Amino acid sequence: MKCLNCGEVNKEQNQFCSECGTKLSEQNAGKVGKKSKKKVIVLATAMVILIAGISIFYQIGKANSAPENVVQAFEDAVENNDPDKIQSMLTSSNESLSINMDNTSNFVEFLEENAEVYENLIHKLNDQAEAINQNVTPYNSDGDYGTLHLAKDGKQWLFFDDYKLEVTPMYIELATETDEIDLAINGEKVTTSSQEDTFGPYMPGTHVVRAGYANEYTSTEVTDEITTFDSAEDTVRHEIELPLTEVSITSTYDDYKLFVNGEQTDIDINEGENPIGTFPSDSSTTVHIQKEFPWGNVKSEEEPISSDAIRFDEVEVFTQDEKTALMEQINESISLFHEALTERDESILQAGVTDNLEEILSEHMESTGDWSDSYEGELKKAEYDISRIIYPEYNEDLKGYTIILKAHYYLYEPEGHAYGNLNWLGRDEDKQQYKASKDVTLFYDESESAWKLHNIENEYFHISDFNSQEFIMDE
Repeated sequence: MKCLNCGEVNKEQNQFCSECGTKLSEQNAGKVGKKSKKKVIVLATAMVILIAGISIFYQIGKANSAPENVVQAFEDAVENNDPDKIQSMLTSSNESLSINMDNTSNFVEFLEENAEVYENLIHKLNDQAEAINQNVTPYNSDGDYGTLHLAKDGKQWLFFDDYKLEVTPMYIELATETDEIDLAINGEKVTTSSQEDTFGPYMPGTHVVRAGYANEYTSTEVTDEITTFDSAEDTVRHEIELPLTEVSITSTYDDYKLFVNGEQTDIDINEGENPIGTFPSDSSTTVHIQKEFPWGNVKSEEEPISSDAIRFDEVEVFTQDEKTALMEQINESISLFHEALTERDESILQAGVTDNLEEILSEHMESTGDWSDSYEGELKKAEYDISRIIYPEYNEDLKGYTIILKAHYYLYEPEGHAYGNLNWLGRDEDKQQYKASKDVTLFYDESESAWKLHNIENEYFHISDFNSQEFIMDE
């Protein structure tokens, strides 16, 4: 044992120092007292630090879990356009709703574009936070959909209530008047409609609904926006109004093909009513009918589909130039017919007529052959009813297409009318002319790809000025 007075090292059993005589037991008692006092000080300091740490821990934990701070953090994240932060703060009251970056970003965009809605939401959340802090009955979110609520989400650090923003989502019910409508919400196809169905759940905000219809020949679509926010119902119903109708085409003709937007379909159009199916009725789709004739394609005017009924009552088989060419061709044949009668030479009338007209010429040659004065005739003027040059009809007996025109021929015939005296009332004595009204039949000869004069018959009729086209023969 070391003497504290002189430093001499003594044996353990010594009571006094062998060097200076100081009592060793008194020195040891003082040493123990000092050590005990030091321990007490250390222990007290540790307790103070522990209590301070616990207090700080409590204050920090309480602050972090305070509901008003959750609301403030949400507000900061929205104003900073931070969907990552917002997504971490959200939870769903419906397990079927998956909160992800896409629907969170859409929700943030909705709040940014609707300032009043956003302001009301923050105000409501702050009211809920105040109610929680005052231990008022918790906010009941039943019957309130498409919004956010403050909700307990377990414990933070085992001691503090943790709060998150709970999403109460909504469903979207879509209704259509027509089957086979492709429906998409927010760019994702949800179904091909059976007139009514419900989808979701969806986050609060604005959702883009697209409805599209397509058949083999055309298509159409509409896009609507639906808001799912702050509703007393858990489902918002929206009716899709696509401009569609069941279309029928009425025609006065047989064996035509239907063309849609200029493209041939496999739909045949015949005389009467022809249902063609469902089509857009917003005039975005046009139809016409077309048929291949021996002389070429004949098509109607294009008609936009704007209702459920389209009529093709008149199809212009010939252009105005083609009509004029046909009438000039007939004039040439009529002129040659009377020239052949005058000259008594059937060979003059060869081109542009059928065998039947050549037989008619022979008959007239015979009937005028015994006149006391030789027949003389010349075509001076022709007048046609152009409304009759419309549509060729197929003649089963002739096995080809025919057109029957109505015409007045003004003929110089000083010795009498070659067709008999049926038209004597049309006689102009001064000009020695007859006005002869005729039904003129043209026949299309497929072997020569040409229209030919086939028949001439006496008739009585009037041609209105509106439908009249005249030709004056060259002198």
